[in-house]
Amino acid sequence: MLTNNYSSMYILYLQPLITDILFQLIHMCYIAPAVLIHSNKPFGPFISYVLDSGQSYCFFNNSLSQVSLAANRLVVTVLLRLNFFTFNRTVLLSIAQHLLALSITTTAQYILPCCRQVLEYSIFNFRTVLILGLPNDSLTYIRLPIKIACSAIPFVIYCIILLSTRSIGRQLKLKSVVQTKRRKQELKFAGQFATIALIYTLSWLLFTLLPTSAVSINWVNGLPALVSLLNASTNAIVFIFNDRKKIFVRCFTSSSPTGSSIQNQATTISPPSPSKPR
Repeated sequence: MLTNNYSSMYILYLQPLITDILFQLIHMCYIAPAVLIHSNKPFGPFISYVLDSGQSYCFFNNSLSQVSLAANRLVVTVLLRLNFFTFNRTVLLSIAQHLLALSITTTAQYILPCCRQVLEYSIFNFRTVLILGLPNDSLTYIRLPIKIACSAIPFVIYCIILLSTRSIGRQLKLKSVVQTKRRKQELKFAGQFATIALIYTLSWLLFTLLPTSAVSINWVNGLPALVSLLNASTNAIVFIFNDRKKIFVRCFTSSSPTGSSIQNQATTISPPSPSKPR
């Protein structure tokens, strides 16, 4: 998979996929026990601090991934720089993204005096710990600007892709059939990534606009957590959808006792030529 024409895209796409797995593991192994025993710190304060920060890191890395994926689509589908995202450049970009997410998490959770996010089992999610007399600098200067930027930038990019689709498509159609087919596949990826960005935006909007302290209806408190888990699951769903044919072939060949021989014959035996009419 990493050796085909879309290897750079898959490397970028792997970054939010990893953090989504971590995010769901935190919900399953941290929030679920806390709900069962009715405690915000089921494993002690130190582990709770680490996992609270881990959740913030997962969110910020996912946020930055929306921008990197959208930028990849812009370069490939609009600027037509198909070879710009080389393997080395993509790996360096991914490393820089992780380091930036760690820096943002450290600043938001520990460096600024107010306010960090912690687990609250009663709402099945995380809440902001407000300190009386201190402004929420973490939200004002870090969390909210990053959320808005990581939603606005992909929105603008996907609008540019949409508006330029027809004009660029006509130019490529006159040049090469192969380029036209590849562009259709690239635009398909762009549409799927735009859906991921939309669900991401809906997730943080619900988390921000539904202050749990002011909501008296219990089931409403679970909406941000539900959409957050949906956001974390969408990346995996799109990944499987993109490679569904390869996954099906691999599952079929591995489960079939003659799968390996069939695959070898398929690669070594050429189809017979049509017989001459008698």
